[in-house]
Amino acid sequence: MSYNSNQCNIDFDREIDNFRNGLRSRIVKIGGLSDSILLDRLSQRVVEIGRYPYAYITSLKYNGKTNSSISDNLKLDFDKAWFELGSGKVSFNFVQYLRNQFDFLFHWLFCLVLIIQSIFDKKKSKSATLIFGVGEESLLLDNTDARFIEYCSLSPILPLRNGGRFLIQSIATKGIVSNDRFSYSKNPFITLFRESKFGFYGRLSLLTKHVILLLQYLYASLWFPELILIGKDLAYLPLVSALDTSNKIESLILTCSFFNVQSLWMRVLKNSKVHMIWYAQNWQPIVYSKDSLRSNISFLRWIRVDHHWVWTKSFGEYLKYLIDDTEVTDVGPIVWYLPSESPNVQTDKITISIFDVSPYSDSIALKACEFPNYNSPENLLNFVRTIVSLKDSLEKKFGIPVNFKLKTKRGFRATYDRAYFDYIEALDRDGILSLEYHQKNIYELIANSSMVVVYPFSSPAYVAEFLKIAAVYFDPTGSIVRWDFSDTTYVKFVNSAEGLFENISTELESAAAR
Repeated sequence: MSYNSNQCNIDFDREIDNFRNGLRSRIVKIGGLSDSILLDRLSQRVVEIGRYPYAYITSLKYNGKTNSSISDNLKLDFDKAWFELGSGKVSFNFVQYLRNQFDFLFHWLFCLVLIIQSIFDKKKSKSATLIFGVGEESLLLDNTDARFIEYCSLSPILPLRNGGRFLIQSIATKGIVSNDRFSYSKNPFITLFRESKFGFYGRLSLLTKHVILLLQYLYASLWFPELILIGKDLAYLPLVSALDTSNKIESLILTCSFFNVQSLWMRVLKNSKVHMIWYAQNWQPIVYSKDSLRSNISFLRWIRVDHHWVWTKSFGEYLKYLIDDTEVTDVGPIVWYLPSESPNVQTDKITISIFDVSPYSDSIALKACEFPNYNSPENLLNFVRTIVSLKDSLEKKFGIPVNFKLKTKRGFRATYDRAYFDYIEALDRDGILSLEYHQKNIYELIANSSMVVVYPFSSPAYVAEFLKIAAVYFDPTGSIVRWDFSDTTYVKFVNSAEGLFENISTELESAAAR
């Protein structure tokens, strides 16, 4: 069996378990935090700093650069700390220790300045729902946030629909106010604190707690040095406690962009719920037919929120399997705008919409612990080539024109492969397919399609499922097995050109018979 990212994930999870086991009896209390909160956040932090260094070392086996096993007691440099394999022990050299302590001190001083500045300020004092992690492209369309606001107002996601006032993390939309309930800020948490009124004595009390936190931290980090990995988090605890106890935070909403980090302040709210909105469902490592070995993305089991909002029941069950004591609600596709179209498929031609993923290099894939790199430019090129090569055969079989439309997952970025984008742009110029704008309304595109073909295991297939349009995941490599989160038979899987032709033919014939 060849070593791949699934075995890497399994082995790395075992190392994190060893880290946790070695820490349980040594945790020092600080800031009123429970042992479980500290342990879970520290585990998440070690995954954050260590996943890539560990993947890099283990990928040497996949690349044939070593045949030896990775021995226990080997120390790996996780940049912020050293990590000993087998025991899970974390240690620091002098430079690492200073860097981590500087992180705490810098943010502690920043919070101190905020507290002092605000003692004599007279601010407005309104509660708000804080939203983090919605992409700028989802907030704005044609330089207005009207579509996003409409989605929130009518959303099946209750904290969006029922929220009173929203502070939304954003840079590009700063200053845009098309609705007085919505405003934008680089850091909504800090903005809310600056706006909030606690009274003169309340601020002095907060200042006292902040100084006490410094003393507690200096003591605790002597006996429990691993604590310095989350020193930055600890610096904000007095501020979040003040906001929480005064009910300034209506709800905290994170998106799955925060799958790898939920800082301590996001974990300690007592008077408001924390929600995570999953705007995508491609959260499972690729499973290869050579070994059928399955694993989980190491970050997922350390997510700690009160409520998850997802697309399908199947994905919700997967999250409940990974994460203890959490609520999940499936609400259909979450694309930050409302469904606008009912299926309207023309019968005088066949329209097949294609959805890719972004192609990137092996080095970028390795940073996400993906080896081999399933999203390689070569695989994406073969994906598109194979689909468009079926045009003549399909037209001969059905006797009507066949049109292909391709919507890229995102526009070109520097980290993506330029040759792939050059190729699909050439296909568009030659009339072989129609290249759709990457921000085009996905409901409209799919509703006007005879069926859709999706690169495994991207989320547009679930939009087609929602609209009851046939979708097929097409694996151009013939090397993987199916693992997705669909709830119905509207979504299929094939792994050959012949299988794709048969699937498209069958689905089109079935649709014509209905």
